[in-house]
Formats: sequence, structure tokens, C-alpha cells
Amino acid sequence: MTGFLSDLHVKAFINETWLERYGYPIHQDNLLFLWSITVSIFGIGGLLGSSGSRYLTVKYGKKKCLLCNNLLMIVAASIMGCSKIAQSFEMILIGRFMCGISAGLCAPLHHQYIGEISPRKLRGFANSTSSFFWSLGKAIGQISGQRELLGSQSLWPMLMASCGLPAVVQLVTLPFFPESPPYLLMHKGDQEGFKKAIRQLWGEGHHQAETDDIMKEKATMKNTKILSVLELMKERAFRWQLYMIVILTATVQLCGINAIYFYTFEVLQAAGFDERMVSYMTLSVGLSELLASVVCSSIIERLGRKVLLRGGYLIMGSLLAGITVTLSLQDFYFWMPYCSLCLIILFTVVFGVGPAGATVSIRAEIFKLSCRPPAFVIGAVLNWMGVFVIGTTFPFIVVQFQGLFQMIFVLGIGGSFPYGFHISVINYPSVHIRKFINETWIERHGSPLHPETVMLLWSFIVSVYGIGGLLGSLCCGYLTTKYRKKKCQMCTNLIMLVAALFMAFSKTAKSFEMILFGRFLYGIGTGFSLNIHPQYVGEISPKKLRGFTNSTVAVFLTLGKLTGQVIGLREILGSEALWPWLLASSGLSALVQLVALPFFPDSPSYLLIQKGNEEACRKAIRKLWGEGDHQAEIDDIMKEKAAMTSTKTLRVLEVIKARSLRWQLYILVTVMTTLQLCGINASTLIERFGRKVLLWGGYMLMCSVLALLTMTLSLQHQFFWMNYFSVILIFLFVIFYGIGPSGATISIMVEIFSQSFRPSAFLIVGCINWMGLFVLGMIFPLIVDNLGPFCFLIFLGILALSAIFIYLYLPETKGKSIMEIKAEFNKLNFGKKETSVTENNFPKEQLFCTRL
Repeated sequence: MTGFLSDLHVKAFINETWLERYGYPIHQDNLLFLWSITVSIFGIGGLLGSSGSRYLTVKYGKKKCLLCNNLLMIVAASIMGCSKIAQSFEMILIGRFMCGISAGLCAPLHHQYIGEISPRKLRGFANSTSSFFWSLGKAIGQISGQRELLGSQSLWPMLMASCGLPAVVQLVTLPFFPESPPYLLMHKGDQEGFKKAIRQLWGEGHHQAETDDIMKEKATMKNTKILSVLELMKERAFRWQLYMIVILTATVQLCGINAIYFYTFEVLQAAGFDERMVSYMTLSVGLSELLASVVCSSIIERLGRKVLLRGGYLIMGSLLAGITVTLSLQDFYFWMPYCSLCLIILFTVVFGVGPAGATVSIRAEIFKLSCRPPAFVIGAVLNWMGVFVIGTTFPFIVVQFQGLFQMIFVLGIGGSFPYGFHISVINYPSVHIRKFINETWIERHGSPLHPETVMLLWSFIVSVYGIGGLLGSLCCGYLTTKYRKKKCQMCTNLIMLVAALFMAFSKTAKSFEMILFGRFLYGIGTGFSLNIHPQYVGEISPKKLRGFTNSTVAVFLTLGKLTGQVIGLREILGSEALWPWLLASSGLSALVQLVALPFFPDSPSYLLIQKGNEEACRKAIRKLWGEGDHQAEIDDIMKEKAAMTSTKTLRVLEVIKARSLRWQLYILVTVMTTLQLCGINASTLIERFGRKVLLWGGYMLMCSVLALLTMTLSLQHQFFWMNYFSVILIFLFVIFYGIGPSGATISIMVEIFSQSFRPSAFLIVGCINWMGLFVLGMIFPLIVDNLGPFCFLIFLGILALSAIFIYLYLPETKGKSIMEIKAEFNKLNFGKKETSVTENNFPKEQLFCTRL
């Protein structure tokens, strides 16, 4: 982990080499790209190495593979060490790639080997030493990378080549140690070698219990073979073990720890620290994790793996929210960078104490010997894919659009996130709430409630959320026009916090009415935030990222649903004692947004168009999009402002009657109605394929899946395997929805209306959304009872008609300004009479009020 410590010298070397070869310096964007590839190609090599580790270990044994792997690492070190002399930055790339292959091979070998040579009572401790040596490697890299040692301009090639030293040490010493006892007994059938290895590793003593365990495992393997990766994935007996290994590995990659490892230098520079101090601060981060891994080794057998994982991730989530807030506030308070550093150190400490060691231990323990190689291949593939993706994308996020991404997070966590959270979380405490209603009634009136009355009250608690949402949507347009989106969103957070308090103390106060009122307030809050979030996030993004940022609305909505499902589990907050806190936990996201949002600007278009403050608009753009030439974006906003010189305030009914918005409203109603009636993340595809393709293509694919689902549900009693097909089709349906309509719908809603029309348009959207949610929740059970599996034919027809309508009438909005999109719709709204809308010939446009 010396890459980020010598990054300045490597970048300078790339630039100097380029200048010497071609006579001109490399462009800064290309330099950053080459540096990110140098970092992330380590992950590609790791992916390749881990993919081959299963075959090689099964065929040649772990010890022999490790010895050969050391030779590969020594060659890689030699190539990087000679790169400066050869004046070739490509040699650094090749060396990093070979280091990745070597690390990809040795990481799963180490985890398996260390787990197999340890007795049961020390297995957790032994497995956790993997994270200790991982942290030790980072700490040594950070120490040797100091300017006073090998981090100078003349010695950095030796710093990068120093990874060959541990390979030499292992190459010399490993031949004097035995293969793992289980491998000798099960695969080699060498009982004498097995006993000798146990005595050499565990000393003289009584080890019969351990021997019996290995003999039992050998007995179960008589009629089994070493499984391949595909065979393991198909094996039903290991389904939940695979779920665990995928979730644990993905979480380690996506929890933010790799970003901090690779780019601590950049993160701390972004936090405002002087360049000379940063190298010492990165060292403090590495040493903190090293000490934390020592603590983990000592407590893992006492506290267990589950506690360390669950507790660690919850604390890390809180710390990441704190890091986001402190990085956002660093320009306002001189002491904020120090808070950022403390939180980064705490983050790595909590990771080292909890998930780092426990994850390795879990992965080694939940698979038997015959399944470990393919299981570790799956885990390693996920691990190295994460390393590559984060290594490639993170520097671009940090360098230019830091402010934008921070604001997207802050808007999302208090915007669409609560909507998704409340949709999913209410199902988990349903039994406890119904029981609470009945017990409260008995205590008040001395007699129990009739079951139908309990069900009616429960249904009202669920559906009052939709009524509150409809009310919030109706008020939102008028209030955001009058008081601006930022102020309204902050007031919404206060409503959500009050609702959370009602929920938290409902059981203590013995009042189910407080739950009802809290759900109603939650509905009002999400009715506001679900309208404000898409408009706000669409207005703060540059044109080239508008589709991506708009689709994050769907990402946070889905994240809210997933969070509600996770913390609603009985083992977390879904128990009889903790369900009030489950319902109140939504207040945390409101609190985060309430604290952080004041430090972000209003949208540039709002500041320029409605406030007429060009200086504030430019300042907001620099804060959100970084330094650079953004004149084209400002010109687009100026064109939109010019089109609004003659404005008139209209009511919602007049908006509906306005001919200039007729086809925009058709599209809006179609996509929102289909979203509600389709029977249910386009963030990475939306800018590549455009909105139109994702919408009509997604609808058609969903239509095909519903047709097949209707058939499989009809035949499920005739063929036992039909149920599995139904499950597969349901997953496909959700995937097609997520890839296509989910994100593209939000993007279209924001893009087809200009700044002055959005509040009115989103009021209509909110009404359709919340009415659809309420009506569908009420009538769908009746439709299922009467039509059975054929109920999906209704949704199939709606999807097909919507797909045809979108294909015929929706113009593609990708990469177009708001005025260009408006010109496309004018062809539909006015026909051939007004098809030419130029910069100097804008049709009369009105500012619409949302008073009903």
C-alpha cells in the first residue's frame, strides 16, 4: 500500500517522461486517468490471480502455490524498481498488474491456510491475524514512504520495489513448515504426515478432539469431490453461506474503507491540510488500524463474529455521515479539518476492530474443506472487482465534483430515502402493533377489540401515510415557489423529527393514536421531500451529469427500502421490545439533512432566474462543480431566464389547459401512471443509452416478463419446477424496472419542464403518485382474490400501451438543454406552426402558481 504515498513523484515522472517523448506536457485529465489506472490495475491483476487460485491450489497444494507466487512478486518488484532508470511509466503499470496477480493468488491462500493450521479454540484468533498483517503491511508502507526514508524523489522506485522483500522472506522460510493437517489427511491420505504436522504446529499434547473433527470431515468427503465455482453456486446446501460471503465481501468493498486506503492523501488534502503534514497523518491512520487489528485478535473469541460485524458496520455508517458533514463544513470553521482527521482515524479503527478480522474468520469457517477453494474464488472476484472500480472512479469524484456528490448524498438521505424506508419498514412490526392496539384497548375499556376492528385500525395506520403524502404534495408546489426549496426541505426535516418522536414514545404513552398521527406526519414530510428532491438534484447538476444525478433519486429510494428491510429484522430493531425505535429511526436521516443542508447553496438556476444574482450563481457552480469553464451551462440558464421575461401566474387548472405544456403533461401522466401500475438503477446506463430507450425498452421487457409470469403462475400446480421459474421471473421484473423506468422516469420529469413550471408539474406528479399508492394498496388484494394469476394481465396491457406511447411521442432528452427539449415539445404542442424556437424567438412562457 505504498501507491498513494508516492503518488506525487509517480505523477511527476509520468509527466516528465511524456514531455521527453512527445515534446509537450500531458493534459491534467489524462495524467489523472493514467494515475487512476496505475492504482486500479492492481485490482485487475488481483481478479485474474484470484480466479486461478482455486484450480492451482487443488492441483498443486497451497504451500507450493505460495512459493511460486513469491517468485512472481519478486519479478514485479524488479520491474517497478527499474522503471525510472528505463524511463518507462508502463513498467510501473506492468509491475502493479503483476503485484495484483500475486496478491490475488496469495490472499485466498493465506486465509484458507491459516484457518486450516489452527486448532478450533484459536481459529478465530488465527483468522483475524490476516487483517493484522494486512494492517501491518499498510503501516510499513506508510512508514517507509515517508520523505525521510524511501518517499523522496530519488528513492521512490525503491519504495515501490520494496514489496519484493517479504516475498523473499517467505520464499526462504516457508519450505521449513508443513502443509496444513487437513490437506495432508484428506487429500494426500498421509496420516503420519498429518500427525507430524500437528505436533510441529500445536506442540506435544492431547489433540484427539481436533483429529476426530478432521476425521469426521474426511468421512463426509468420501463420496464428494472438490466443487467447481459453478457447482458450488448451484449447490442448495451452501446457498446461505454464499449469500453471506457475497454480502460480507461486497460490504467491505463498498463501505468506503478502500477509498480511504487508496486516496488518504487526496481526502486529507481535500480536508484542507498542508501537503507536508498529510504524509504523517496517513501514517497515523495506518498505525491506528494496526492497533485496532491487534484488539480484534484479542476480543474475537470473546464477543463473537456477529457482534463485531453488526456493531462495526452501524458505527462506521455513523462515522461516514460525520465525515461527509465535516468535509462539507471545512471552509466555514478552521477546526473542521481536524474533526475530519479524527473521524477518518475512528473509521479505520472501528473497521479494524470489527469487520476486518470478523469477515475473514466467517469466510473461512462457514465452508468445509472441499468447498473452500471455489468459495474463496467468489469472494476474491468480488473483492478485486471492487478494488478496480473504486480505484478508477474515486479520484474523479474527489477532484472535481466533490461538492456535487456531497450534496447529492445530503439531498438523497432526507429526500427519497425516507419514502422507500417507510414503504418497506411498516411490514415488520405489523404483528407487534396489532397486539399493542389490542392490549391498549383492553387496558382502557376492559374488553378486547374484534379482530376485524384491529385489522381496520391497522389498515388505517398503513394508508394514512398516503393521505399525508397527498396533502404534502398538494402544498409543496405553492410553498417551494414562495419560500424556495432549501428552506422548505429543512422545515420538512422538522416535521419528520416530530413524527419520529411520536413513534418512539407511543408504546411508553400507551397510545396507538400516536402511531397513527406519526404516520400521517411522515406522509406529509415525504410528500414534500419526494417533490423537492428530484427538482433540487436536477437543478444542481451540469448537463453532462443530469441523467446520472436524477437517477440517484431512484437509488436512494431503493436504498431506503433496503435499509428498512435490514433494520426491520427481528435480530436488529424488529423485536417486540424495539419496534417503536424501528419506526422512529427515520428521524436520523432527517437529522443528518437538517444539520448538513444549510452549508450547501441553493440551485444555480434558482439563484440566477428567480433571484437574479449572477455572482451567487457562479459561486454555487464553483462549489458544486469545481473550478473550470462552466460558461456553456450559465448560457443555458440565461436563455431560460430570457424566455421568462413575460410571466403570468396561473393556477393548476390553467397549467393543465396551457397548450404549450400539453405534451409534457401527457408524458408526465403516462410515465407516472405506468410507474404506479407496472406491478412494482439506471444511474450507470442512463447517460449512455438515453432516457427514451430505457423507458420504452424497460416497459416492453417488463411486459414480456409479466406474460411469462402469468403463464408460470397458472401452471404451478401441474409442474413442481414452475415455482422456481416464477421466482426467477419476479427477480427479472424488478431488475428490468430498476435498470430502466425507475431512474429514467425521474430524469424525464425534471428535464421536460423548465424552472418556472416544475413546482406545478411536480404537484401533479405527487397527486398521481400518492393517489396511485393509496388506490393500488386498497384494490390489489381484491383483484388478486378475483383474478388470481391473471391479475398481471391488467398491468401487462398498461405497460404495452405506455411503451408504444413513449416510443412514438417522447423526444430523447440526453445531452440537451432545457430550451432544446422545449423546442422538441413545441413541435408536438403547436404542430408545424411553431417549430422554430431559436435563441431570440422564445414563445411566451408563464410562471405557474400551485394554488388550487
